[in-house]
Amino acid sequence: MELLSVSSRLFWSFLLHATLFLCLILLSRSATVPANETDRFALLAFKDRITEDPLNAMSSWNDSLHFCEWRGITCSLRQERVTVLNLTSLKLEGSIHPQRLTLSYISFGGEIPSNLTYCSNLQVIDFSFNEIIGEIPIELSSLSKLRWLFLYVNQLVGRIPPSLGNLSSLTQLSLSRNNLQGNIPGDLGRIPKLGLLQISQNHLSGTIPSAIYNLSALFMLSVTENQLHGILPPDLGLRLPNLEGFYVSRNWFTGPIPVSLANASFFQELYLPDNDFTGGVPMNLGTLQYLNIFVIGGNQLGTGKEDDLNFINSLSNCSYLENFEFGNNSFNGMLPNSIANLSTRLNQLVIGFNHLYGSIPEGIGNLVSLTQLTMDHNNFTGTIPVSMGRLHRLQMLDLSSNRFSGQIPTSIGNFTELNELARKQPIGKHTSESWKLPKTNSFKPFSK
Repeated sequence: MELLSVSSRLFWSFLLHATLFLCLILLSRSATVPANETDRFALLAFKDRITEDPLNAMSSWNDSLHFCEWRGITCSLRQERVTVLNLTSLKLEGSIHPQRLTLSYISFGGEIPSNLTYCSNLQVIDFSFNEIIGEIPIELSSLSKLRWLFLYVNQLVGRIPPSLGNLSSLTQLSLSRNNLQGNIPGDLGRIPKLGLLQISQNHLSGTIPSAIYNLSALFMLSVTENQLHGILPPDLGLRLPNLEGFYVSRNWFTGPIPVSLANASFFQELYLPDNDFTGGVPMNLGTLQYLNIFVIGGNQLGTGKEDDLNFINSLSNCSYLENFEFGNNSFNGMLPNSIANLSTRLNQLVIGFNHLYGSIPEGIGNLVSLTQLTMDHNNFTGTIPVSMGRLHRLQMLDLSSNRFSGQIPTSIGNFTELNELARKQPIGKHTSESWKLPKTNSFKPFSK
């Protein structure tokens, strides 16, 4: 337990500890108790930990007044929820045991105070979705017990401090959607328990350090929308066997998709769009039985051979597949009949802007959960399959810029939810990027 003696000199330290205590109480509130009542209970619990009150400052903290009228308390006008706890210069003394500091979604501004290091037992810092400015204090690296550090969606600038690699207890780190620059520090590869690393939507450059691929506990890695380049290591799936989500879209990565990805048997979401990946797609990805999203559009994939799409055959084993996008590439050949064997959960199939030809397999009508089907800007011929009328949930269908013949099947009239249809005239280049939140329950999602 830490002894706190509050004076003007130690106000910020006390305020941080007080916030810690309140957050800890509020997080454990019962769903059966009204929200404003839990605030009152939290404040009374805090009062119970005060052992010295020489100015009788907390005498108003009783049931004769509404807690929003207690000294040092400010509440929101509409919801009667505590928004400020200010006990500066009251010479209070007491003991509390800080563990968690959660100040997300409250328009919290200014810089991150370096004196957070006084809270040496901190395990969680969550300042996400605020308006924090300045740089990430290097002093945070001294919080040896810190497990979660969430600073995403703010206005942080500067570089990612290499000293964060000293946080040996850290398991989740999210710095996404800021204005961070420079390289990804290889020192982050020294955090042995790190399972989640989100540094997407910044201005980072360079490559992913090799040391990052040594984090065998990593289950989620997101570096989307930066200015990174380089080749993914051939043994990526062997070095990161616990990966569930891998997001590198909108960068400048080159080279092939590693065959070893199939070794990460828990893979759920694989996002590689809008890079410069080349070559064919590994034929063994069908072993990823939990694969839910597979997006590789907007690259230079394809070998120019007729068997470019043979990898689809193995994906019929992926019974959880919901989103499959490989548009805006250089795939050649015919759409294999195995497209009919894809998961009946599939709701997005995006294959436009390639070099595909031949007729559309009749079995495409088996994909009854489809809400989006775009096959535009290819060289498909023949008639539109009548079986397509079984796709009752379609909301978008784009068959434009192909070489179809014959009449549009009357079964198309079954598309009662359709709000966008294109057959002959292109509607503009379709982007294969699909922005969705990670679905893994083991971490705190935001947006990639």
